Amino acid sequence: MMTVKTRRRHWSWGSGAWILSAAPWLLMVLVVLELANGLGAGWLRWEVTTTWNPAFLEGLSWWHGQLSLPYRLWDTAYLAEIDKVYNVFPPLQSIIGFLATAPLQWTPEAPQLVEMRVLPLLLFGVPLPIVGYVVFYRRVGGKIADYSEPGRPRPRLRIANPSPTPGRGGAPSGKRQNAKTPKCQPSIVNRQLLWAAVLTLGWLGGTAVLPCIQEARHGGVHHINHLLSQVGLLLLAGELVGRRRIGVALIGLLIACWSRQMTGLYGVALLVVAWQTETSKRRESTGETPVPQSGRNLGLLTVMPGYVRRMVVAVIGLAVIAAVPMGLNWAKFGSPLESGYELIYVDRDHELARDARAHGLWSPKFIARNAYYMNAAIPWGFTEDGGLGWRPSEHGTSIWLTTPLLAFVLLGAGAWWREVPARTLMLCSVPLICILLLYHGTGRLQYGYWRFALDFIPVWLVVGGCWLTTGWRRYATLGCVAWSVTYFAMLGRWDEVMRV
Repeated sequence: MMTVKTRRRHWSWGSGAWILSAAPWLLMVLVVLELANGLGAGWLRWEVTTTWNPAFLEGLSWWHGQLSLPYRLWDTAYLAEIDKVYNVFPPLQSIIGFLATAPLQWTPEAPQLVEMRVLPLLLFGVPLPIVGYVVFYRRVGGKIADYSEPGRPRPRLRIANPSPTPGRGGAPSGKRQNAKTPKCQPSIVNRQLLWAAVLTLGWLGGTAVLPCIQEARHGGVHHINHLLSQVGLLLLAGELVGRRRIGVALIGLLIACWSRQMTGLYGVALLVVAWQTETSKRRESTGETPVPQSGRNLGLLTVMPGYVRRMVVAVIGLAVIAAVPMGLNWAKFGSPLESGYELIYVDRDHELARDARAHGLWSPKFIARNAYYMNAAIPWGFTEDGGLGWRPSEHGTSIWLTTPLLAFVLLGAGAWWREVPARTLMLCSVPLICILLLYHGTGRLQYGYWRFALDFIPVWLVVGGCWLTTGWRRYATLGCVAWSVTYFAMLGRWDEVMRV
Protein backbone atom coordinates (compact mmCIF):
# COMPACT_ATOMS: atom_id res chain seq x y z
CA MET A 1 0.00 0.00 0.00
CA MET A 2 1.32 3.40 -0.92
CA THR A 3 2.40 5.61 1.98
CA VAL A 4 0.85 9.07 2.04
CA LYS A 5 2.56 11.78 4.04
CA THR A 6 0.48 14.01 6.26
CA ARG A 7 0.54 17.68 5.37
CA ARG A 8 1.15 20.05 8.22
CA ARG A 9 -1.72 22.18 9.32
CA HIS A 10 0.62 25.05 10.16
CA TRP A 11 3.49 26.32 8.15
CA SER A 12 6.92 25.38 9.42
CA TRP A 13 8.54 27.97 11.68
CA GLY A 14 11.70 27.85 9.62
CA SER A 15 9.91 28.31 6.29
CA GLY A 16 10.48 31.51 4.40
CA ALA A 17 6.74 31.80 3.67
CA TRP A 18 5.82 32.06 7.33
CA ILE A 19 8.58 34.57 8.09
CA LEU A 20 7.61 36.78 5.14
CA SER A 21 3.94 36.66 6.15
CA ALA A 22 4.51 37.31 9.87
CA ALA A 23 7.22 39.99 9.56
CA PRO A 24 4.90 42.82 8.40
CA TRP A 25 2.44 42.16 11.24
CA LEU A 26 5.19 42.11 13.84
CA LEU A 27 6.77 45.25 12.39
CA MET A 28 3.38 46.94 12.51
CA VAL A 29 3.06 46.13 16.22
CA LEU A 30 6.45 47.70 16.94
CA VAL A 31 5.70 50.79 14.84
CA VAL A 32 2.37 51.35 16.60
CA LEU A 33 4.04 51.09 20.00
CA GLU A 34 6.86 53.42 19.00
CA LEU A 35 4.58 56.07 17.53
CA ALA A 36 1.67 55.94 19.98
CA ASN A 37 3.17 55.70 23.45
CA GLY A 38 4.39 58.63 25.49
CA LEU A 39 7.15 56.77 27.31
CA GLY A 40 8.80 55.54 24.14
CA ALA A 41 9.38 51.84 23.72
CA GLY A 42 12.86 52.66 22.52
CA TRP A 43 13.70 49.33 20.94
CA LEU A 44 17.07 50.65 19.73
CA ARG A 45 17.98 52.76 22.77
CA TRP A 46 19.38 50.65 25.59
CA GLU A 47 21.96 51.91 28.07
CA VAL A 48 22.55 49.47 30.91
CA THR A 49 25.50 49.80 33.25
CA THR A 50 26.77 47.66 36.10
CA THR A 51 27.10 50.79 38.24
CA TRP A 52 23.54 50.76 39.59
CA ASN A 53 22.45 47.21 38.80
CA PRO A 54 23.36 44.84 41.68
CA ALA A 55 22.77 41.69 39.62
CA PHE A 56 25.09 42.73 36.78
CA LEU A 57 27.55 44.01 39.37
CA GLU A 58 27.53 40.58 41.03
CA GLY A 59 28.32 38.92 37.69
CA LEU A 60 31.27 41.25 37.29
CA SER A 61 32.41 40.46 40.85
CA TRP A 62 32.50 36.75 40.03
CA TRP A 63 35.38 37.45 37.66
CA HIS A 64 37.32 38.83 40.63
CA GLY A 65 36.62 35.69 42.67
CA GLN A 66 34.05 37.31 44.97
CA LEU A 67 30.39 36.80 45.77
CA SER A 68 30.11 40.13 47.57
CA LEU A 69 29.62 43.51 45.89
CA PRO A 70 32.17 46.34 46.10
CA TYR A 71 29.64 48.82 47.52
CA ARG A 72 26.09 48.93 48.83
CA LEU A 73 23.14 49.71 46.60
CA TRP A 74 19.49 50.11 47.57
CA ASP A 75 18.20 46.56 47.07
CA THR A 76 21.21 44.71 48.44
CA ALA A 77 21.70 42.65 51.62
CA TYR A 78 24.12 44.01 54.21
CA LEU A 79 25.78 41.63 56.69
CA ALA A 80 26.98 43.98 59.41
CA GLU A 81 28.95 41.32 61.32
CA ILE A 82 31.30 40.72 58.38
CA ASP A 83 30.75 44.07 56.66
CA LYS A 84 29.83 42.57 53.28
CA VAL A 85 27.16 43.42 50.72
CA TYR A 86 25.39 40.79 48.59
CA ASN A 87 22.94 40.71 45.73
CA VAL A 88 19.54 39.23 46.65
CA PHE A 89 17.97 38.90 43.21
CA PRO A 90 17.61 35.60 41.31
CA PRO A 91 20.71 34.44 39.42
CA LEU A 92 19.80 34.88 35.75
CA GLN A 93 20.80 38.55 35.53
CA SER A 94 24.04 37.79 37.36
CA ILE A 95 24.83 34.95 34.95
CA ILE A 96 24.10 37.25 32.01
CA GLY A 97 26.37 39.93 33.48
CA PHE A 98 29.09 37.34 34.06
CA LEU A 99 28.97 36.11 30.45
CA ALA A 100 28.61 39.59 28.97
CA THR A 101 31.73 40.90 30.68
CA ALA A 102 33.81 37.83 29.81
CA PRO A 103 35.66 39.38 26.81
CA LEU A 104 36.76 42.31 28.95
CA GLN A 105 38.39 40.12 31.57
CA TRP A 106 41.22 39.14 29.23
CA THR A 107 42.58 42.67 29.24
CA PRO A 108 45.52 43.43 31.54
CA GLU A 109 43.38 45.73 33.70
CA ALA A 110 39.79 44.54 33.72
CA PRO A 111 37.29 47.40 34.22
CA GLN A 112 35.47 47.62 37.52
CA LEU A 113 32.30 48.97 35.90
CA VAL A 114 30.94 48.11 32.46
CA GLU A 115 28.38 49.79 30.19
CA MET A 116 26.31 47.56 27.91
CA ARG A 117 24.29 48.82 24.97
CA VAL A 118 23.86 46.10 22.34
CA LEU A 119 23.49 43.21 24.81
CA PRO A 120 20.20 44.42 26.42
CA LEU A 121 18.72 44.93 22.96
CA LEU A 122 19.52 41.32 22.06
CA LEU A 123 18.34 39.96 25.42
CA PHE A 124 15.16 41.97 25.96
CA GLY A 125 14.28 44.07 22.92
CA VAL A 126 14.47 41.29 20.32
CA PRO A 127 13.07 38.23 22.18
CA LEU A 128 10.03 39.98 23.66
CA PRO A 129 8.05 40.72 20.48
CA ILE A 130 9.26 37.65 18.59
CA VAL A 131 8.55 35.10 21.33
CA GLY A 132 5.23 36.75 22.13
CA TYR A 133 4.09 36.75 18.51
CA VAL A 134 5.11 33.14 17.86
CA VAL A 135 3.44 31.85 21.03
CA PHE A 136 0.19 33.72 20.37
CA TYR A 137 0.20 32.62 16.73
CA ARG A 138 0.44 28.98 17.69
CA ARG A 139 -2.20 29.31 20.38
CA VAL A 140 -4.68 31.14 18.17
CA GLY A 141 -4.08 28.97 15.13
CA GLY A 142 -4.37 25.68 16.92
CA LYS A 143 -7.88 26.23 18.25
CA ILE A 144 -9.76 28.60 15.94
CA ALA A 145 -12.18 25.91 14.74
CA ASP A 146 -12.65 24.50 18.24
CA TYR A 147 -13.77 27.76 19.85
CA SER A 148 -15.80 29.26 17.00
CA GLU A 149 -18.94 27.31 17.93
CA PRO A 150 -19.22 26.37 21.63
CA GLY A 151 -21.59 23.45 20.99
CA ARG A 152 -19.62 21.99 18.14
CA PRO A 153 -17.63 18.78 18.80
CA ARG A 154 -13.88 19.23 18.51
CA PRO A 155 -12.35 17.97 15.27
CA ARG A 156 -9.88 15.17 15.70
CA LEU A 157 -7.19 14.19 13.26
CA ARG A 158 -7.91 10.65 12.12
CA ILE A 159 -4.96 8.52 11.12
CA ALA A 160 -5.54 5.33 9.20
CA ASN A 161 -4.55 1.99 10.66
CA PRO A 162 -1.19 0.83 9.37
CA SER A 163 -1.21 -1.91 6.77
CA PRO A 164 1.60 -4.44 6.33
CA THR A 165 4.11 -3.43 3.72
CA PRO A 166 5.83 -6.11 1.69
CA GLY A 167 9.24 -6.62 3.07
CA ARG A 168 11.47 -9.21 4.60
CA GLY A 169 9.15 -11.93 5.86
CA GLY A 170 6.08 -9.81 5.10
CA ALA A 171 6.62 -7.80 8.31
CA PRO A 172 5.31 -4.26 8.57
CA SER A 173 7.82 -1.57 7.67
CA GLY A 174 7.13 0.38 10.90
CA LYS A 175 6.18 3.56 9.03
CA ARG A 176 3.01 5.42 9.84
CA GLN A 177 0.27 5.23 7.24
CA ASN A 178 -1.35 8.63 7.53
CA ALA A 179 -4.45 9.93 5.85
CA LYS A 180 -4.37 13.21 3.98
CA THR A 181 -5.38 16.28 5.89
CA PRO A 182 -6.49 19.44 4.15
CA LYS A 183 -3.96 22.18 3.79
CA CYS A 184 -4.56 25.18 5.99
CA GLN A 185 -6.48 27.77 3.97
CA PRO A 186 -4.86 31.17 3.40
CA SER A 187 -7.81 32.95 5.01
CA ILE A 188 -7.31 31.02 8.25
CA VAL A 189 -3.57 31.67 8.17
CA ASN A 190 -4.14 35.40 7.66
CA ARG A 191 -6.58 35.34 10.56
CA GLN A 192 -3.97 33.71 12.76
CA LEU A 193 -1.41 36.33 11.77
CA LEU A 194 -3.85 39.17 12.49
CA TRP A 195 -4.99 37.98 15.90
CA ALA A 196 -1.48 37.03 16.97
CA ALA A 197 -0.53 40.64 16.23
CA VAL A 198 -3.52 41.96 18.21
CA LEU A 199 -2.67 39.86 21.27
CA THR A 200 1.02 40.76 21.01
CA LEU A 201 0.13 44.44 20.84
CA GLY A 202 -2.20 44.09 23.82
CA TRP A 203 0.48 42.31 25.84
CA LEU A 204 3.39 44.61 24.95
CA GLY A 205 1.55 47.91 24.82
CA GLY A 206 -1.45 47.29 27.05
CA THR A 207 0.18 45.94 30.21
CA ALA A 208 2.97 46.91 32.57
CA VAL A 209 5.46 45.49 30.05
CA LEU A 210 5.69 48.88 28.35
CA PRO A 211 6.71 50.96 31.41
CA CYS A 212 9.04 48.13 32.41
CA ILE A 213 10.80 48.50 29.06
CA GLN A 214 11.26 52.20 29.78
CA GLU A 215 12.88 51.47 33.14
CA ALA A 216 14.85 48.44 31.95
CA ARG A 217 16.50 50.51 29.23
CA HIS A 218 18.35 52.34 32.00
CA GLY A 219 19.30 49.24 33.97
CA GLY A 220 16.41 48.88 36.44
CA VAL A 221 17.03 45.48 38.01
CA HIS A 222 13.38 44.84 38.94
CA HIS A 223 12.12 45.70 35.47
CA ILE A 224 14.77 43.68 33.66
CA ASN A 225 13.74 40.68 35.76
CA HIS A 226 10.12 41.22 34.74
CA LEU A 227 11.04 41.33 31.06
CA LEU A 228 13.14 38.18 31.32
CA SER A 229 10.34 36.39 33.13
CA GLN A 230 7.89 37.35 30.37
CA VAL A 231 9.94 35.39 27.85
CA GLY A 232 10.09 32.39 30.17
CA LEU A 233 6.40 32.43 31.06
CA LEU A 234 5.36 32.67 27.42
CA LEU A 235 7.58 29.74 26.48
CA LEU A 236 6.26 27.69 29.41
CA ALA A 237 2.56 28.44 28.92
CA GLY A 238 2.71 28.19 25.15
CA GLU A 239 4.40 24.81 25.31
CA LEU A 240 2.15 23.30 27.98
CA VAL A 241 -1.05 24.19 26.10
CA GLY A 242 0.55 23.36 22.76
CA ARG A 243 3.03 20.65 21.85
CA ARG A 244 3.80 19.80 25.50
CA ARG A 245 7.53 19.28 25.04
CA ILE A 246 8.86 19.00 28.57
CA GLY A 247 12.36 20.14 27.66
CA VAL A 248 11.18 23.42 26.15
CA ALA A 249 8.78 24.00 29.04
CA LEU A 250 11.66 23.48 31.50
CA ILE A 251 13.72 26.10 29.67
CA GLY A 252 10.84 28.55 29.96
CA LEU A 253 10.38 27.80 33.65
CA LEU A 254 14.12 28.21 34.26
CA ILE A 255 14.13 31.66 32.65
CA ALA A 256 11.04 32.71 34.60
CA CYS A 257 12.07 31.26 37.97
CA TRP A 258 15.62 32.59 37.78
CA SER A 259 14.14 36.05 37.17
CA ARG A 260 11.07 35.99 39.43
CA GLN A 261 11.25 33.29 42.10
CA MET A 262 7.53 32.92 42.75
CA THR A 263 6.88 31.86 39.16
CA GLY A 264 8.36 28.52 40.20
CA LEU A 265 4.81 27.63 41.28
CA TYR A 266 4.04 26.97 37.61
CA GLY A 267 6.26 23.93 37.98
CA VAL A 268 3.19 22.15 39.34
CA ALA A 269 1.48 22.60 35.96
CA LEU A 270 4.57 21.21 34.26
CA LEU A 271 4.45 18.11 36.45
CA VAL A 272 0.76 17.59 35.71
CA VAL A 273 1.33 17.78 31.96
CA ALA A 274 4.34 15.47 32.22
CA TRP A 275 2.24 12.88 34.03
CA GLN A 276 -0.68 13.01 31.63
CA THR A 277 -1.26 10.00 29.42
CA GLU A 278 -3.72 11.77 27.14
CA THR A 279 -1.34 11.60 24.18
CA SER A 280 -0.89 7.84 24.56
CA LYS A 281 -4.64 7.27 24.88
CA ARG A 282 -5.32 9.35 21.78
CA ARG A 283 -2.73 7.37 19.83
CA GLU A 284 -4.41 4.12 20.82
CA SER A 285 -7.88 5.37 19.91
CA THR A 286 -6.81 6.62 16.49
CA GLY A 287 -4.77 3.55 15.65
CA GLU A 288 -1.53 5.45 15.16
CA THR A 289 1.63 3.35 15.23
CA PRO A 290 4.45 4.97 17.21
CA VAL A 291 7.70 5.59 15.40
CA PRO A 292 10.34 3.07 16.56
CA GLN A 293 13.13 4.65 18.59
CA SER A 294 15.89 2.95 16.64
CA GLY A 295 19.33 4.37 17.13
CA ARG A 296 18.40 6.10 20.39
CA ASN A 297 19.78 4.47 23.49
CA LEU A 298 18.42 6.22 26.55
CA GLY A 299 19.32 3.44 28.98
CA LEU A 300 16.74 2.97 31.71
CA LEU A 301 14.53 5.72 30.22
CA THR A 302 14.04 3.62 27.07
CA VAL A 303 12.05 0.91 28.83
CA MET A 304 9.93 3.33 30.88
CA PRO A 305 6.37 4.24 29.87
CA GLY A 306 6.16 7.60 28.13
CA TYR A 307 4.50 9.47 30.99
CA VAL A 308 6.99 8.06 33.53
CA ARG A 309 9.89 9.12 31.33
CA ARG A 310 8.48 12.62 31.01
CA MET A 311 7.95 12.78 34.75
CA VAL A 312 11.56 11.76 35.46
CA VAL A 313 12.87 14.43 33.09
CA ALA A 314 10.55 17.03 34.65
CA VAL A 315 11.61 16.21 38.22
CA ILE A 316 15.31 16.32 37.35
CA GLY A 317 14.81 19.64 35.55
CA LEU A 318 12.91 21.15 38.48
CA ALA A 319 15.64 19.99 40.86
CA VAL A 320 18.28 21.78 38.77
CA ILE A 321 16.15 24.93 38.58
CA ALA A 322 15.83 24.98 42.38
CA ALA A 323 19.41 23.93 43.15
CA VAL A 324 21.27 26.89 41.61
CA PRO A 325 19.57 29.77 43.50
CA MET A 326 19.48 27.72 46.70
CA GLY A 327 23.18 27.00 46.35
CA LEU A 328 23.95 30.70 45.96
CA ASN A 329 21.86 31.47 49.04
CA TRP A 330 23.83 28.90 50.99
CA ALA A 331 27.16 30.36 49.85
CA LYS A 332 26.10 33.92 50.72
CA PHE A 333 23.93 33.61 53.80
CA GLY A 334 24.65 30.13 55.21
CA SER A 335 21.23 28.63 54.42
CA PRO A 336 19.61 27.55 51.13
CA LEU A 337 16.28 28.99 52.29
CA GLU A 338 17.66 32.39 53.29
CA SER A 339 17.11 34.84 50.45
CA GLY A 340 18.65 37.83 52.21
CA TYR A 341 15.66 40.10 51.60
CA GLU A 342 15.31 41.02 55.27
CA LEU A 343 18.94 42.12 55.30
CA ILE A 344 18.09 44.85 52.79
CA TYR A 345 16.63 46.91 55.62
CA VAL A 346 19.61 46.73 57.98
CA ASP A 347 20.44 50.26 59.24
CA ARG A 348 17.55 51.72 57.26
CA ASP A 349 14.44 53.45 58.50
CA HIS A 350 11.55 53.98 56.14
CA GLU A 351 8.06 52.59 55.61
CA LEU A 352 9.09 49.30 53.97
CA ALA A 353 11.83 48.69 56.52
CA ARG A 354 9.49 49.30 59.44
CA ASP A 355 6.80 47.01 57.98
CA ALA A 356 9.29 44.22 57.32
CA ARG A 357 10.74 44.41 60.84
CA ALA A 358 7.34 44.60 62.51
CA HIS A 359 5.42 41.97 60.52
CA GLY A 360 7.96 40.05 58.43
CA LEU A 361 8.25 39.90 54.66
CA TRP A 362 4.86 38.19 54.30
CA SER A 363 1.91 38.86 56.57
CA PRO A 364 -1.92 38.89 56.39
CA LYS A 365 -1.70 42.51 57.50
CA PHE A 366 -0.72 43.54 53.98
CA ILE A 367 -3.56 41.78 52.16
CA ALA A 368 -6.09 44.63 52.29
CA ARG A 369 -3.59 47.24 51.14
CA ASN A 370 -2.17 45.14 48.30
CA ALA A 371 -5.61 43.94 47.18
CA TYR A 372 -6.77 47.55 46.96
CA TYR A 373 -3.90 48.67 44.73
CA MET A 374 -4.19 45.54 42.60
CA ASN A 375 -7.96 45.66 42.07
CA ALA A 376 -9.53 48.99 42.97
CA ALA A 377 -7.05 51.88 42.89
CA ILE A 378 -7.74 54.47 40.19
CA PRO A 379 -5.17 56.95 38.89
CA TRP A 380 -7.48 59.96 38.76
CA GLY A 381 -8.49 62.17 41.65
CA PHE A 382 -9.55 65.66 42.60
CA THR A 383 -7.06 68.48 42.42
CA GLU A 384 -6.71 71.43 44.78
CA ASP A 385 -9.00 73.59 42.64
CA GLY A 386 -11.73 70.92 42.73
CA GLY A 387 -11.17 69.58 39.23
CA LEU A 388 -10.40 66.05 38.14
CA GLY A 389 -6.73 65.35 37.48
CA TRP A 390 -4.08 62.68 37.12
CA ARG A 391 -3.29 61.55 40.67
CA PRO A 392 -1.87 58.00 40.55
CA SER A 393 -0.44 56.35 43.64
CA GLU A 394 3.17 55.20 43.69
CA HIS A 395 1.87 51.84 44.97
CA GLY A 396 -0.03 50.93 41.81
CA THR A 397 -3.29 51.02 39.86
CA SER A 398 -6.03 48.45 39.31
CA ILE A 399 -5.15 45.83 36.69
CA TRP A 400 -8.83 45.61 35.67
CA LEU A 401 -8.77 49.29 34.72
CA THR A 402 -5.45 49.23 32.89
CA THR A 403 -5.90 45.80 31.24
CA PRO A 404 -9.62 44.88 31.12
CA LEU A 405 -8.81 42.02 28.73
CA LEU A 406 -7.91 39.98 31.83
CA ALA A 407 -11.54 40.09 32.95
CA PHE A 408 -12.63 38.57 29.64
CA VAL A 409 -10.11 35.76 30.10
CA LEU A 410 -11.91 34.85 33.33
CA LEU A 411 -15.30 35.12 31.62
CA GLY A 412 -14.15 32.47 29.17
CA ALA A 413 -13.40 29.94 31.89
CA GLY A 414 -16.08 27.62 30.54
CA ALA A 415 -14.09 27.24 27.33
CA TRP A 416 -10.49 26.88 28.49
CA TRP A 417 -11.37 24.97 31.67
CA ARG A 418 -11.81 21.84 29.53
CA GLU A 419 -8.09 21.82 28.76
CA VAL A 420 -6.12 20.25 31.60
CA PRO A 421 -2.89 22.24 30.97
CA ALA A 422 -4.80 25.53 30.71
CA ARG A 423 -6.83 24.78 33.82
CA THR A 424 -3.72 23.81 35.80
CA LEU A 425 -1.82 26.93 34.74
CA MET A 426 -4.68 29.16 35.86
CA LEU A 427 -4.97 27.33 39.17
CA CYS A 428 -1.21 27.74 39.73
CA SER A 429 -1.61 31.50 39.39
CA VAL A 430 -4.00 31.58 42.37
CA PRO A 431 -1.41 30.81 45.10
CA LEU A 432 1.05 33.10 43.31
CA ILE A 433 -1.43 35.99 43.57
CA CYS A 434 -2.01 35.14 47.24
CA ILE A 435 1.74 35.37 47.91
CA LEU A 436 1.88 38.74 46.17
CA LEU A 437 -0.98 40.00 48.34
CA LEU A 438 0.87 38.87 51.48
CA TYR A 439 4.11 40.63 50.51
CA HIS A 440 5.22 43.64 52.54
CA GLY A 441 6.00 45.69 49.42
CA THR A 442 3.61 46.90 46.75
CA GLY A 443 6.18 47.07 43.97
CA ARG A 444 6.57 50.83 44.05
CA LEU A 445 7.45 53.04 42.32
CA GLN A 446 4.75 52.33 39.74
CA TYR A 447 2.59 55.30 38.88
CA GLY A 448 -0.44 54.18 36.92
CA TYR A 449 0.16 50.41 36.78
CA TRP A 450 0.81 47.33 38.97
CA ARG A 451 3.91 45.52 37.75
CA PHE A 452 3.56 42.44 39.98
CA ALA A 453 0.69 41.37 37.71
CA LEU A 454 3.29 40.47 35.08
CA ASP A 455 3.87 37.25 37.01
CA PHE A 456 0.56 35.93 35.66
CA ILE A 457 -0.62 38.20 32.81
CA PRO A 458 1.24 36.37 29.99
CA VAL A 459 -0.05 33.02 31.25
CA TRP A 460 -3.63 34.28 31.33
CA LEU A 461 -3.39 35.73 27.82
CA VAL A 462 -1.95 32.52 26.39
CA VAL A 463 -4.64 30.41 28.09
CA GLY A 464 -7.49 32.67 26.98
CA GLY A 465 -6.07 33.52 23.57
CA CYS A 466 -8.32 31.08 21.70
CA TRP A 467 -11.53 32.23 23.32
CA LEU A 468 -10.65 35.93 22.99
CA THR A 469 -10.17 35.75 19.21
CA THR A 470 -13.38 33.97 18.14
CA GLY A 471 -17.04 34.88 18.03
CA TRP A 472 -18.33 38.07 19.61
CA ARG A 473 -15.26 38.19 21.86
CA ARG A 474 -13.19 39.48 18.94
CA TYR A 475 -14.88 42.88 19.14
CA ALA A 476 -14.45 43.03 22.91
CA THR A 477 -10.79 42.07 22.51
CA LEU A 478 -10.21 44.85 19.99
CA GLY A 479 -11.89 47.37 22.29
CA CYS A 480 -9.91 46.27 25.35
CA VAL A 481 -6.60 46.30 23.49
CA ALA A 482 -7.35 49.74 22.04
CA TRP A 483 -8.14 51.14 25.49
CA SER A 484 -5.09 49.57 27.19
CA VAL A 485 -2.65 50.69 24.50
CA THR A 486 -4.10 54.20 24.66
CA TYR A 487 -3.93 54.25 28.45
CA PHE A 488 -0.29 53.20 28.65
CA ALA A 489 0.57 55.49 25.73
CA MET A 490 -0.74 58.40 27.76
CA LEU A 491 1.20 57.67 30.94
CA GLY A 492 2.88 60.93 31.86
CA ARG A 493 0.56 62.98 29.62
CA TRP A 494 -2.83 62.50 31.26
CA ASP A 495 -2.55 65.85 33.06
CA GLU A 496 -2.19 67.69 29.74
CA VAL A 497 -5.10 65.83 28.18
CA MET A 498 -7.43 66.39 31.13
CA ARG A 499 -6.63 70.12 31.27
CA VAL A 500 -7.73 70.41 27.65
